Amino acid sequence: MRRTWNVILLLFVFFIAAVHGDADKDLVDAAWRGQTDKVKALLEAGASANARDREGRFALTRAAGNGHIAAVKLLLDADADVNQKRNERTALFSAAYEGHFEVVELLLDAGAEVNIKDGRGDTPLMKSASGGNIGIVRALVADGADVNARSNFGTSVLIIATANRRTEVVELLLQEGADVNVSPGDGSTALTQAAIRNYSEGVGILLRAHLDAGVYKDKKFNEDATPLVLAAQFGFHDIVADLLEAGSDINAKSDYERGKTALMAAASEAHLDTVRLLIDEGADLETLSRYGTYALMEAALSSQSFVEGSGEVIRLLLRAGADVNAKGKFGLTSLMAAAYARDLGALRILIDTGSDVDAKDENGMTALGYAEAQGQSEAVNMLKEAASD
Repeated sequence: MRRTWNVILLLFVFFIAAVHGDADKDLVDAAWRGQTDKVKALLEAGASANARDREGRFALTRAAGNGHIAAVKLLLDADADVNQKRNERTALFSAAYEGHFEVVELLLDAGAEVNIKDGRGDTPLMKSASGGNIGIVRALVADGADVNARSNFGTSVLIIATANRRTEVVELLLQEGADVNVSPGDGSTALTQAAIRNYSEGVGILLRAHLDAGVYKDKKFNEDATPLVLAAQFGFHDIVADLLEAGSDINAKSDYERGKTALMAAASEAHLDTVRLLIDEGADLETLSRYGTYALMEAALSSQSFVEGSGEVIRLLLRAGADVNAKGKFGLTSLMAAAYARDLGALRILIDTGSDVDAKDENGMTALGYAEAQGQSEAVNMLKEAASD
C-alpha cells in the first residue's frame, strides 16, 4: 500500500510539472507573438512572469525582441525580472538590436541595466550603434550608457558605428565624449575603419575630431595612414589646410596608400583644389612612392579608377614644374602610365608638353608598346603620329 501511494505521489508531481511546463511554454509563445489577451490570461492563471520555454528563452526577451510593447508592459507589471539573462543577454539587448525604441524606453524605466555586457563584452549601446537607430542610441546615452565601453576584443562603440557607416551615431558619440583614439590593440582606430571602407563622410568627421582632440601631425593609424594623406585622398581641402597649419609633414608617406605622399594621394583622385593647396605649400613633386610612382604619374593613372578631372591635375602639376619625362621605378614614365591607363586626354597633354614618346623602360618597352598591349587603337595612332613628327 505504501509503495502504491509513493507511485501516485510521483505521478502527481510529474503532472504538476508538465502543466507548469506547458503554461511557461504557452506564455513565452504568446509573448513572442504579441498575443496580449493570452499573456494576460496566463499570468492571471498563475503563470510566472519569468517563464522560459524548453530552449531557455524568457517571455520578456521574446516580447521585447519583437517590439510587443503591451506584452512587455504586462510582464513587467507582473514583476518579470528586467535583467534576466539568456546567453548573457537581456531583453534590453533584444529591443536595442531590433530597433524597438518604445520598448527600450519602457525597459529603461523599469530599471534595465544599461551597461550590462554579454559573453562577448558587447553592450546594448553597441547593438544599437551597429543598427544605427539614433533614437535608441540617444535614449541609452541619456540613461548613462558608457560611450567608451569596449568589448572583450577591444572594439569600441565608436569603431562599431563607423564600421557600419552610421553617421548620426558617430557624430552623437563624439559629442558625448567618445574617445577618438581608442584601438582594439592593433593600432587601428575608428578613422582606420572609415578609411578602409572608403567611408568619406566618416573620414571627414573623424579627422576633424582628431584635430579637435589635438591629435594631428604625423600620427599613423594602424601604422599605415597619416591624417594628412587620408584627408588628401578624400579631397578634404579644409582639413588638409588645418593639418598643414598644425605642422603635419607635407611629404610624409603612408603605407596605407602604397607609400604615397599627400600630393600623390590627391593627384590619384583628381582633387584639383587639394593638389593646388599642397603645391602652394611646397609639396615635393618628384618624391617616389613605394611602388616607384610620383604625383604626375599618379594623375596619369587616375582614369584607370574611373576618376574624372585628371587632365586639369596633370596641367597643374606641369605648370608647377613637374618633370614630364621623369622616370619612376623600372624606368616608367607618366606617358607610359597614361598609355597603360588608356587615358587619351592625359596622353595628348603629355605629348603636347614635350613627353619623350621614344623613352623606354628597363624592359625596353615604350609608351606605344603599352598602348598596343592594352589594345587601345586610338592611343596607338596618337603615339605613332607623335613619334613621326
